[in-house]
Amino acid sequence: TPIYPGTVSNEDVAQVAREYPGKFIGLGSISLEWSPEAIRDETRRCVVELGMPGISIDPYLWSPPVYPDCDALRPLYETCIELDVPVAMTLSASSAPDFTYCSPGRVDAVAARYPELKIVVAHACWPHVLEMCAVVFRRRNVWISPDMYMLAPGASEYVQAANTFARERFLFATCY
Repeated sequence: TPIYPGTVSNEDVAQVAREYPGKFIGLGSISLEWSPEAIRDETRRCVVELGMPGISIDPYLWSPPVYPDCDALRPLYETCIELDVPVAMTLSASSAPDFTYCSPGRVDAVAARYPELKIVVAHACWPHVLEMCAVVFRRRNVWISPDMYMLAPGASEYVQAANTFARERFLFATCY
């Protein structure tokens, strides 16, 4: 079984979610080392066979790092639209090679290109708090999950968004 980003297989993630229903929701993962068809196939397998409700990616942790709007992710996005499942992308400055990898503008580009795609941005592009809130404001297909960054500078802007226009698109999740 191939190992995916995070060094845990999709089968293992699905098994933990099955063993602890109501406590864990496991999302699948793909690799950009695969062909476009392999990305489509693994996305379908994760959702249809393994029962995963979506796919999670950390584009800047791949080798080489990529931006969320890179063309290599098209097969994933298109398949997620076809299956009506979200893609969760982890984007923040704490792990990115540089600040450009967590640019809300790149999320906005994906959301505009694929208006049917449900996009969850884990870490909510911190420290680009205002810009990410602006993306959520203008794109109805984007949700944010600031998680640990609710304790970082700028968190009050996330709170304001959650209390107003992003009330239905503000999530809590953790990969702890």
